[in-house]
Amino acid sequence: MDLRREDILEGRVEDAAAEAERLGLLRRTTPEERQRSKRGILSLLPPGEDVWLFGYGSLMWNPLIRYAERRPGHVFGYHRSYCLRSALGRGTPERPGLTLGLERGGSCRGLLFRIAADIAEAELDFVWNREMIGRAYTPRLVAARTGGGAVRAIAFVIDARHEAYAGKLTPEETADVIARARGPLGRCSEYLENTVLHLDELGIADGPMHRLLARVRDRMTELGIDAESALHCPDTHCWGGPAMAPKETEETADDPGAAAIAALMRRYFDAVYDGDVPALREIFHPENRLAGLRGDEERFSSLERFLARVERRPREDASGYRLLSVDRSGRAGVAKIAYRYHGIDFVDYMAVLELDGRWRIVAKSFDGYRATG
Repeated sequence: MDLRREDILEGRVEDAAAEAERLGLLRRTTPEERQRSKRGILSLLPPGEDVWLFGYGSLMWNPLIRYAERRPGHVFGYHRSYCLRSALGRGTPERPGLTLGLERGGSCRGLLFRIAADIAEAELDFVWNREMIGRAYTPRLVAARTGGGAVRAIAFVIDARHEAYAGKLTPEETADVIARARGPLGRCSEYLENTVLHLDELGIADGPMHRLLARVRDRMTELGIDAESALHCPDTHCWGGPAMAPKETEETADDPGAAAIAALMRRYFDAVYDGDVPALREIFHPENRLAGLRGDEERFSSLERFLARVERRPREDASGYRLLSVDRSGRAGVAKIAYRYHGIDFVDYMAVLELDGRWRIVAKSFDGYRATG
C-alpha cells in the first residue's frame, strides 16, 4: 500500500505519528519545528528559484509532490544504506523493519525532482510532514550531477545519534531483518524490491541493493516465506515488473527535449490521478484526438469527451505509472507509458509536438485491458 497526498493533507499521517508517540515508538517533531527546519533549508537557496529534491528510496517511486521535471542524479559524499529501524510502516514493535537513509561516504544515484518556485514551499510541506515527522533525518543541501548539469538539491541524511539508528549491520543481518519484517504498509522486502526496480531504471543493473535483494530472497526461501516479487503485488501500486521497466535514463538523460517529454508524461499521469482537468487542458493541444482499444471494444473520443470522463471519475484510482520509452526528432516525438486506471491496465502512445516553446500532446492512442492482479 502506498502513502498518498491525502494521507498527509487530511492528517492521517500526523494522527498515526501521534499514536506511535503515545506508545513510545516515535519521538515526533512538532509542526512548528518542521516549518522552521524547512524554511531554514530554503533560506540557503536563492529566493525565487525552483527547488530540487533528491530521492534515493521511496521518494523515487512515490514522491507525492507536484514537480515540473524529474531527472537522474548522482550525489557524492553519501551512500544509500538500510540503517534505520522502523516499528511503523513496514515493521512492528515486535519485529521492526529497516528503512533507507543516506550515510556519509561513497556516492548515491537517485532521482531529482524540480519543484516550481511558486509552489515549492507548499509542496515541501508534504515532504517535511513525511520525512521529518520523526527525528531520524537531517535535511541537507547536496551537490548532484545530472545529464543537464550540476544542481543543489535537498536530501535527507540519517542522524547517527538517533535511537533507531541501526549502525553497521552485516549483509546477513540486514537481509534477515528485511526478510522477516512486515507492517501496515506491507513487507519490508517490497520496499527493497521497489528500490531495486528504480535503480534498474537508472541503469544500475548490479550494485549493493541488488546483492542485498538476492540475499533477502534466499533468506525468505530458507524461512518458508513467499518470496514472490512485490512488483506483482497489486497493493504496492507497482504494476508491470522488470519487463515493463522504463528506458527513461538512457533515452532522456542527455537529451533535454526527451527529458521535457518525459516530464510532460509524468504531469499527464499526475493530472489524471488528481482529476485535474485544467492541467490536462494545458498538457493536451485543443485539437488532440484519442483513439484506442479497451479489450475488444474500439474507442474514439474528442478531447472534451475525455476530459468530461476524467472529471466524473472518482479521484486517486490510478497507479503504477511507467515511462517505457521516448523517441524524438527535432520538435516531434512519441512517448510510450503504462499505468493502471480504475482497474484497467493501459499502455498509451502519445504523439507530442513542441509548439511555442513547450511540448504538448497532439494525439493519444491506447490499449487497455482488465487488470488481473
